[in-house]
Amino acid sequence: MGFFDFQKSDKTNKRPSIINEFGEFSFINIDGTQNYKGVVNSKINENIELLFPVNGNEISIYQTDYFREIENNWKSILQQIKIKKPQIDFRDYKVVKIMIPNKGNQCYDVDSEIVLQKNSNLISAILIGLNVDEIIDC
Repeated sequence: MGFFDFQKSDKTNKRPSIINEFGEFSFINIDGTQNYKGVVNSKINENIELLFPVNGNEISIYQTDYFREIENNWKSILQQIKIKKPQIDFRDYKVVKIMIPNKGNQCYDVDSEIVLQKNSNLISAILIGLNVDEIIDC
């Protein structure tokens, strides 16, 4: 699965939604993978699409804990992004999507992907742990 592909869903399945501390998440299939997707308000930004690719039928504690870690370490993560792409002014970029696959999910070789947007410009930050491994801009 390529980067930014998590933005395109195939169809919605009739599984019940999951409600947790972050909000309500609906089940969707994306390119044959099972995911829960919701829109959350966060310390980082409001109206972030949060996607949890799952191995089973639920969002794992690992995934919710990892999201909390991203929130709590956002200033450090943003600083790493700025260092990797110093030519880009990130002041007007907003986080619009975060994908956190379940640990051991064979479809992903990243711990998370954070998509930032300014107008029609998209930048994807690939995280391994809480370290920015790669920046992709489109």
